Amino acid sequence: MARRAEQIGVRKAGADTVTVLLLSVLAGAFIALGALFATTTLTGSSAPPYGVARLLGGLAFTLGVTLVIVGGAELFTGNNLIVMAWPSRKMTTLALLRNWALVYLGNFTGSVATAARAYGSGQYTFANGQVGATTLAIASARPVAPIDYTKNLTAPVLGIFGTEDQNPSPAQVDQHEAEPKKHGKAYEFHRHDGAGHGFFHYDRPPYRQQQAMDGWENVFTFFATHLA
Repeated sequence: MARRAEQIGVRKAGADTVTVLLLSVLAGAFIALGALFATTTLTGSSAPPYGVARLLGGLAFTLGVTLVIVGGAELFTGNNLIVMAWPSRKMTTLALLRNWALVYLGNFTGSVATAARAYGSGQYTFANGQVGATTLAIASARPVAPIDYTKNLTAPVLGIFGTEDQNPSPAQVDQHEAEPKKHGKAYEFHRHDGAGHGFFHYDRPPYRQQQAMDGWENVFTFFATHLA
């Protein structure tokens, strides 16, 4: 899978500027269409159960992703994976950044143009303005940091970290550990000295054999404790 990602990355990075931009604009437009479809689907959905309404909205949004795949468009979130070809030097840093910049610009242009076209058509006035109200409600919703969901955990959590990792850093690990401890949640956090990010990857430079073996022991012990 990694080799396949590298091959695709090299091909994408080598595409000419005009092709990349046009396919990126298309992807932005497709995702915007999916968002419009989902917003319209969620409008007036207070009557159905919450889960059913969100399921329908999610299914409607997949229209955008489906169009991207079928149309072979260039979406920034997917193109992040072309970095797989960079560590092996099959792609230069300049080629990587060029592709990302072009795709991001194209996605932004396509999505904004589609939103402007929808606004100009009066789509927000549908259902006596409820579509517009739903759009504003979604846009104004406050994002919630994942750590704030800790209090809602119902299953035990296992965390395995390298003390030399900076993403998350040891200080961030301490911050995350404080939350399950504060809320009385079942959890296990293990820190392994001399290991950084991705020390389980046996085929990558960050691999640390002893720490990885100890980490797997953490996993098996955790499963034996909580799944027995």
